[in-house]
Amino acid sequence: MDIINKEHKYLIKQKQRKAAKRRLMIFLATLTLVIGGCAAYGGFLLGTHASAKSEETQSLNKKYYTSIEIQKGDSLWSIAQVYMTDEYESIHDYINELKTINSLESDYINESGFLTVAYYM
Repeated sequence: MDIINKEHKYLIKQKQRKAAKRRLMIFLATLTLVIGGCAAYGGFLLGTHASAKSEETQSLNKKYYTSIEIQKGDSLWSIAQVYMTDEYESIHDYINELKTINSLESDYINESGFLTVAYYM
């Protein structure tokens, strides 16, 4: 009888250990999901704040366009250096906008032609 009680107690302890291990795994999985969700939500909020701030900055300055005559020796790079404002992240972004506005497929521009340029004020 004593052997049966010891074996019974051993089986109960094994079940309790398995149940405790299962609860620990569920807890860790839940904790991982909560932390991951918080990180993702925090990243979303930071991204939203950053884009709201850039929209706010841009709304303070209005975008204008003007047409300029291309002079001998002008390039998109030299024109960008003159007309680009702080609203653009890089001179390459500004040059890409010039190409889009003017439907240019290459960086080549013709002397005595006209180019529409954008600027903020």
